[in-house]
Amino acid sequence: AAGVSGRRLAWGLVLVATAGGLGWLRLLSGAPGSQVPDILMGLYPFHQALMNAHFVTGNALFVWALVLHLEWRGSRRSRWAWVGAGWALGLSRPYDLVTFAMVACVLAWMGARERRPVAATLELAWVAPVFGYYALLMHSQRGLGGWTGVQSGDLTPPLLEFGYALLPALTLIAAFWRRPAPEDPLGVRRALSVWAAVAAGILVGYPSPMAKQFAVTLGPALVMLAALLTPARWIAPAAAALCPTTVFLLWRVLHPYPEWFAPRDYVEAVRFLGGACGGKDVALAPTDLSLMIGGLTPCHVALGHRGLTPDWPAAVDAGRRFYDPATPPAARWDYLDTIGADYVLLPRGGGPLLGGDPRAAPRLALPLLEVWQVAPRPAR
Repeated sequence: AAGVSGRRLAWGLVLVATAGGLGWLRLLSGAPGSQVPDILMGLYPFHQALMNAHFVTGNALFVWALVLHLEWRGSRRSRWAWVGAGWALGLSRPYDLVTFAMVACVLAWMGARERRPVAATLELAWVAPVFGYYALLMHSQRGLGGWTGVQSGDLTPPLLEFGYALLPALTLIAAFWRRPAPEDPLGVRRALSVWAAVAAGILVGYPSPMAKQFAVTLGPALVMLAALLTPARWIAPAAAALCPTTVFLLWRVLHPYPEWFAPRDYVEAVRFLGGACGGKDVALAPTDLSLMIGGLTPCHVALGHRGLTPDWPAAVDAGRRFYDPATPPAARWDYLDTIGADYVLLPRGGGPLLGGDPRAAPRLALPLLEVWQVAPRPAR
């Protein structure tokens, strides 16, 4: 769409498909991986393909929606193509639809155009129903306050680390920005620049732990722009220079840490509860094990996914107090009664945590944990 073809296009695709930042160098310098964006999160296309197909889907739909929108702006295609892609994008990745709408709005007011900016901006109302759907969802479901970050807040690396992660692509862009570009009738280069600027602006200016979600499209925007600007003779060396983090991540996935896998006892406990639980039973377990129970058994869980557990921070604090050895058994039983627990997963030998109350009986003993069944408290 930007006028690149042949060998130049092939190497450009290699650069886009393998690029990364300076995450490998940050690890060597002692930075924790949890603070390095191109290690922790899918900031570039290959990392997304390796770690999270959700991000890959969102970026593919974003690119399609943007190109189709540019073609519509040039009177080359019906509006319904980009509207359909925009709806699919919004229902897959609502964060990315926000970025797309802002990019389209900025483009409507920039440079030469065949459509009047006010009319082009008003056309964005065709994606408004998707935003309305999410507004209704967030209002009606207590556990889905994700855009505020209270429920679904995520770990966001320091902004300086994003600079390291994006520096190689930014260096290529800065080095070749003034180089004459191929004929670009759709204005793809300008659109990518606006896309990157909008995504960066949200990342810097949006005061929420969810800002990281908006950065998922920032890496692809920058690396596509770098691939478009870099001369043919430099693009192969550029691809080699930008791939070390990608190579490291591929090696890491092929040589996983043991803690990446659920302990065998977790699997056995989930298998037991899958046969023991009824559709209304509630199980209490630590959060990581609760996610397995909630996804693989009929049980409800008290400490489930943070986006689906009402008042998630308070729920986690209550669960932490339950498992704290200093908490008296009476307080634990009050908590079990409050959540209506039918099954409790305790550490091996953890029966004394329940104070010897006859309402609790062990049902499964494993080397790491035990499953106890809880009888309901008699009515007073």
